Amino acid sequence: MSDGMGSSEWQNDERREGIEITRTPRGFHRYGVPVTTDYGHTVDVRESSSALGPHVWLFAKGSTSVDPGSHDPHYDKTMHGDHVYRSGSIGVHLTPAQARAVIERLQAWLDEIPERWAETADD
Repeated sequence: MSDGMGSSEWQNDERREGIEITRTPRGFHRYGVPVTTDYGHTVDVRESSSALGPHVWLFAKGSTSVDPGSHDPHYDKTMHGDHVYRSGSIGVHLTPAQARAVIERLQAWLDEIPERWAETADD
């Protein structure tokens, strides 16, 4: 992930339940390495420097198919055959309550996998 900081600038801090916590040069935590999806997107979780109290950044980076005629200067576009893809990233700034709400929704999805996907529930 291109974050403007070389990997040597991240310092190993500790582990929590199997997740390695590293520190940025400014001393903020990064939780594990970015998760890469089957579609090549990445999701990264980092502590915020917000002075308003504890917040976390959830960064998503990847590409998605777009209308070939669209003109959005915030994304780089690339052609693959007849398809146009835009790539970029978005950062979502969450409070503890909002982070818990996202976790609850992800947990609800995980909990229903055995029932909804019984025949294909293999990781």
